[in-house]
Amino acid sequence: MTDGFEQWVVGLPVWFQTPLVLAALALAAVAVATALLWVLFRVLPRDESEREVFGEKKGGGDAQ
Repeated sequence: MTDGFEQWVVGLPVWFQTPLVLAALALAAVAVATALLWVLFRVLPRDESEREVFGEKKGGGDAQ
């Protein structure tokens, strides 16, 4: 049932398959981490001290 691309990858030498698999896993891990961080910041918003540390200001100007 594996025709085309899958058969081509299976037929490659192991020294070439390994970097391909690691690259695919790294891309998948980055995508999952990005999605989880997006969900986390929606569920648990940053408090005032975290906004201050990251340089985010709520009001747009300088309050003196």
